[in-house]
Amino acid sequence: MQISKASNLAAIFFVFSVLPIDSARSDDKKPITGGMPFMEPAESGIVVRRIQLRPKQAIPSIGSKLFPTQERLHPGIAAPIFLRQNFEASSRMKLLDELGQTNYPLLPLEQLDAAEIKRLTPLHFSELRRAAFRERAGWEYPMGEEPLASILLPDVQETRRYCKAIALRARVDIQQGKLLDAMDKICIGMGLSKHVGEMPFIVCKLVQTANMRQMLEVIEELIQHPASENVYWDIAGMPTPMIDTKPAIHLEASMWRKTILELENLNSIRSVDDWNMLFAKWMLWAPNWRLFANEEPNQEELFRDWMRISRERLPMIWTNPDRPVESMCDSEVSIRYWYERMQARNSQYLAWALLEFHVAIPNLLELTAQHEKDPTDELPVKFSCQTPTPFVLAAARLQQQIDLIRTIESIRDWSAKHAGALPNSLEQLELPAPLDCIVNKPFDYNLEKDGRWATLEGAVIEMPVKQSSQKVGYRYELELD
Repeated sequence: MQISKASNLAAIFFVFSVLPIDSARSDDKKPITGGMPFMEPAESGIVVRRIQLRPKQAIPSIGSKLFPTQERLHPGIAAPIFLRQNFEASSRMKLLDELGQTNYPLLPLEQLDAAEIKRLTPLHFSELRRAAFRERAGWEYPMGEEPLASILLPDVQETRRYCKAIALRARVDIQQGKLLDAMDKICIGMGLSKHVGEMPFIVCKLVQTANMRQMLEVIEELIQHPASENVYWDIAGMPTPMIDTKPAIHLEASMWRKTILELENLNSIRSVDDWNMLFAKWMLWAPNWRLFANEEPNQEELFRDWMRISRERLPMIWTNPDRPVESMCDSEVSIRYWYERMQARNSQYLAWALLEFHVAIPNLLELTAQHEKDPTDELPVKFSCQTPTPFVLAAARLQQQIDLIRTIESIRDWSAKHAGALPNSLEQLELPAPLDCIVNKPFDYNLEKDGRWATLEGAVIEMPVKQSSQKVGYRYELELD
């Protein structure tokens, strides 16, 4: 019986995953909300969100019901609670993936099967709430005890499932009008996501970003419910920027030196045997050049080509007269040239990445485009210097989404104070609308002629994708209820 029901649900999820939101609505029943996000058109990367705007005045408050701010935290660490969930709920969480539940967010609230979602997401919310409100995660990764690049992060990846399940259960709460319960679950998801980003690995920050984005999508649905309060001040109480990119950028800058410890002081290495041993160790961590070659390469030929290139080019950048290139063995030349080039290129990227989003992003995109076209960009250097552009862009787009939602709440507040009308411009708003962090300018807002519709849009970024480009951004279509 359960297998048959699960199969039917999977089929329903597939149908709704390929239909526009409006197609899934019943003509004779008005939905509680405007539905979850959809892409339009699918290939553009621009996310369009339809929001039924219900005027509601914002009541000033301190802190946030949607995020565990500092004054609400309790002493202790969250990691043990995370790990218990892995054992207690792992089998059903895997079933959640196998049944294609990733399509659940595309369903209108009226189509959600509350009993089935509860069966598939048997999380202990009281335990997860304890974890979310701990002062820190306490992951205790072996930083400084093992090569940095060898540290695995399976427990962090597992939190994606938790946040997916939390988002589904919060949507069921909204469906049933339990808005305070939904807000509490959103807060739990935000708190768990914050803990994921405690470690300064870029992958941890990316998982944090993905998890928080799920919570923001639920907030977008929450604010459309007829009984929803205005959460302007709850959003304003969240950290800004939400993702602190600097620790991950600093760690990335030291990744190779903390993986191959001899790189910390190359000048202390003297003998040819020592250099040969270091070269062999580097090759354990160096790129698999097969990934970059059009044909299956001969490894010996690749090594010889690399040593030849290194000996030709190192004199162009080597400035230490006490250690002439002519006196170096092939292994030393190869390591030194790779390290000098890698450090120089890393410094270009990472220095820009430390600046504000609206300064960092255009410069990072320009650097990425330049290196993509550089015919002399050697494979080991290209592999070693992973551009932080996607990471910085993901953090910026998350902040952009947060600030767009806060702006929507400011519009709802203005509308409640002006007989349900929409403002002509964002300058009319009484509660300050944040600037678009990607361009450091106000969001683009346009009121339609009938006064019942408006569009709110963030800056669109054109990302280079191999020989073409892709535009990414957010646009909200606001419709007065």
